[in-house]
Amino acid sequence: MNEKAKGKKPNMVWPLVLLLFPFIQQRAYTDHPKTTAILLIMFYRYAAILSATIAFVICFKYKRHLRNSKYITLFLLYWIVYLVSTLLNSPSNFLYVFSHAYSGMGLVYLVTIACRKWKKDFFKAASIVYSSWIYLDFLVFLLFPDGYYKTTTGHTGHVLGDDNALIFVMLPGAIIVVCNSLYNFGKVSAWAWLTILVSTFCITAVWAVSGLLTMFVFIGLLVYILIRRRLEPRLMLLGLILIIVIVLVGLSNPFISNFIENTLEKDITLTGRTILWAQAFVEILEKPLLGYGGYFQYGEWYIYMTDINPYPCHTPYLQLMLDGGFILFIIFFIIIVAATESIRKAPTNIIGYVLCAGLIAMMFNYITEYSTLIHLYIIVTMMLNIQYLNPKHTYVIQRRIKR
Repeated sequence: MNEKAKGKKPNMVWPLVLLLFPFIQQRAYTDHPKTTAILLIMFYRYAAILSATIAFVICFKYKRHLRNSKYITLFLLYWIVYLVSTLLNSPSNFLYVFSHAYSGMGLVYLVTIACRKWKKDFFKAASIVYSSWIYLDFLVFLLFPDGYYKTTTGHTGHVLGDDNALIFVMLPGAIIVVCNSLYNFGKVSAWAWLTILVSTFCITAVWAVSGLLTMFVFIGLLVYILIRRRLEPRLMLLGLILIIVIVLVGLSNPFISNFIENTLEKDITLTGRTILWAQAFVEILEKPLLGYGGYFQYGEWYIYMTDINPYPCHTPYLQLMLDGGFILFIIFFIIIVAATESIRKAPTNIIGYVLCAGLIAMMFNYITEYSTLIHLYIIVTMMLNIQYLNPKHTYVIQRRIKR
């Protein structure tokens, strides 16, 4: 009896829930009254630092499980460039950026060790945290359909933030819940479909068009995977890159925008986004190598849309180049390519295809919406560890062999 008890693996679900919670956070606190916002920001920041510290200790204890983790070097390089750029251009923000770098690396290590040592518990824990936020937002929406507060920019406020912020948690939540279902049951369960339906309903109800399009992209790719049992990661990434270039470069180009607005009489500013993008390109070319550092105020154009907080250029792609120049963006791009290539090396694992589809949908949303990349770190790290995430049940892709 004692031998059985000794050999039994500890249940890590709730410890992982507590460790993941500070990272999987809603954006609503940034739009609450000033005192509440400050308290919530401090709570999440220090809770994330504590979780990261615990993650580092765990990884040190189980360091043998971190073999074949060359991608961690890329993440380290990513944050080093961020810190160097900040130190050179905006030293007053260095400690703030360092806290994000510390937490970000802690999250990467936490997801890595969890995927390799406690994958079943990790899937369940991540599903619990994400699902809790999704269904809490849904229930509060039923009570307050017009929102229970107003953001500083006049938008309707919900549990997960303003209208456009819902997708930032709901999409990765749907991805995780689907992957958990595939891992444990070998199929997309009714609970997973319900989570997708509830998320889509919430986003539709507030009419967040970019979020709704993103959910349709993910659902479409998911259905395609379930029917065809395959996905082409390289093709999807190349298609996404093409769309990003067309939208960001094309719509911010004065000649093209003038033609569409004056000749075709269509508004293409996307609520002022293209104005920010056009100016962002100007600023990027002034400091193309290392950018301006994290949380740097790039001039009056950067805050023209709000009197309270510096306003990002509404897409992480340009924001990365503003913060860390082309060097930071290239490292980010290499990490994304490495993640998609990992899926290509595991062609019989359907979970990998779902993660890839989710990543493509998230990056599609990032074209016009600026979000913390924490959720992307989680999905990408899981993709880079796909060889450890084989489903419990025999639900694999049957490769078609031409005779």
